[in-house]
Amino acid sequence: MSECEFCFCRDGKSHYSKCPVVNQSSVVQLNGLSTAATLNRGRYKIGMALNHGGFGITYLCKDLEYDRRVVIKEFFPDRFSDRDIRQSNSVRYHGISDDALGMMQEQFYREYDIMTKAAGPGIPAIYDFFPENNSAYIAMDFIDGITFRKYLLKQKVRLPWWELRKKFFMPLMETVSRIHRKGILHRDISLVNLMITKEEKIVLLDFGAGRDFHEQDSAGNLRFANKMYAPIEQTNPEKGYRQGPWTDIFAMGTVFYTAITGEYPPMALERPQKAVESAMTYVPDLPEEVDDVLMKSLFYYPQHRFRSVEEFSQALSAVPDPPRPSIWGRFFRKFKETDIKGRN
Repeated sequence: MSECEFCFCRDGKSHYSKCPVVNQSSVVQLNGLSTAATLNRGRYKIGMALNHGGFGITYLCKDLEYDRRVVIKEFFPDRFSDRDIRQSNSVRYHGISDDALGMMQEQFYREYDIMTKAAGPGIPAIYDFFPENNSAYIAMDFIDGITFRKYLLKQKVRLPWWELRKKFFMPLMETVSRIHRKGILHRDISLVNLMITKEEKIVLLDFGAGRDFHEQDSAGNLRFANKMYAPIEQTNPEKGYRQGPWTDIFAMGTVFYTAITGEYPPMALERPQKAVESAMTYVPDLPEEVDDVLMKSLFYYPQHRFRSVEEFSQALSAVPDPPRPSIWGRFFRKFKETDIKGRN
């Protein structure tokens, strides 16, 4: 039985959607590992590159020991790394001091450590961490799906708030609440760091900006990856606002507001000069109570937001679903529509 060298699908099964065999826009990483290269004494076989930039390159790989697809993230700082795959898979670093490189390597290991601590439903399982090729690698569960952003864009009509709440918002808050109870902040929740599986389950990815609650705010751990979702305590650390659960709550509020309205709220960098518009401006039939919850999660000053994800979740879940017409109501409406059409 033949197997695709890029996505490891087998005869009779469809290719992964990003596989270059079926997708001309798949990721090309000139300095990445070649397909069929192996890692960790031959356990992992490299397939296609999924993404690159920032701290590393991610690959779709085959775990030959357990006959499963996994994702492997390679430490490969953008702009400071290269390799000559004609001679060696070893990574070379340039244009960066040893101290700065050491800080990046520590951050990469921290991502592995935090994901291991955060393990549970709604987060990719971590399988392995190992040094090789003058670099380091994290092996984790392969999540077959699309980003929440792409999922929303694919919908023919905007999903109602109560459906979004049940399917995605509440499960996400349950996941984030659990990692907060373990003393971890994610600090990079966004529509592109949330994956929707084929079963329409929501999974939180990329803990590269994560940190423990007990860590003191410093220049090194204040970094954030997406300014669209980052609150004032991340965008303007000089103001002295402490990070905490309310930091992830702001990012989740941005995700929820955007999913419900189809519009991004103003970034923290644009405020307080540019106020957040009521979500009811875009969704007139949105309950005022839902709008109030969203607005509280998006307050500019952290002390005015919800103090915990549990408080945020309780406020959102307290709003009842809109009443649904009874079966007789639907029957008579259908009968009336048929009657009207019959008269024309």
